[in-house]
Amino acid sequence: MKDISNEPPKKGNLKIFGLVLVMIGIAIILYIMFINQGSDTRDDNVSLAKVQETSTENPVVLYFWSSNCGYCEEQKPIIEDLESEFSMSNVTFYWLDSSRHDDITDKYNIHGVPTTVVLNKDGVVKKFVGYTDLDNIENAIENSIDSYS
Repeated sequence: MKDISNEPPKKGNLKIFGLVLVMIGIAIILYIMFINQGSDTRDDNVSLAKVQETSTENPVVLYFWSSNCGYCEEQKPIIEDLESEFSMSNVTFYWLDSSRHDDITDKYNIHGVPTTVVLNKDGVVKKFVGYTDLDNIENAIENSIDSYS
């Protein structure tokens, strides 16, 4: 029987090990990138002044959520779809944890989540309290876009 305990590792094994390390590194990077897309970390630390300033330039959608809200999790894919749909239309989406933005929740009279508020340069176009289907929010966003023409 051959004693292999003192033999150096084969080059093929080192290549496989290196490839596995690279794949793990890529997986970690992708995880970190996409974990920020979830509602628990999507809070932009935005101020009321920033929201108001942005709405003078282009439509704004404020999505108020809470981490312990089941309806917010149901609403989340709709807001994500709308974000994708309007990504080329200069619509700004802010995902706001309602417990962290007292000034903004006070300004827009937010008392429950999920709540979606569509703004234009003149103020609130439409406010949706509770779970809302895509078509209703989409129409409000389109009306908001039209006000900048």
